[in-house]
Amino acid sequence: MGCACGTQRFAWRRWGENGVVFDRRYGDTHTLSGVTASIFEAWLSCGSLAIGDLAGALALDDVQSLPERGALNDALLELQRRGLLPLR
Repeated sequence: MGCACGTQRFAWRRWGENGVVFDRRYGDTHTLSGVTASIFEAWLSCGSLAIGDLAGALALDDVQSLPERGALNDALLELQRRGLLPLR
């Protein structure tokens, strides 16, 4: 299930390839780098889509190489582990 209030829940700042997100619900601050920062930013800009719809919005099906797919999967798992993306 997606978080329709994602843009209200999170304060997001991008610095180059990295980013910092403050979770207003829990008072936690997270630093995100590279692919993880890009995925989180895309999730916020897409209106906090449900995780199942996120792959389509990011055109993840276009990723051809296995290492790139692995990096994207790792980034999604990291965001879920931190509580920044909903679990499925």
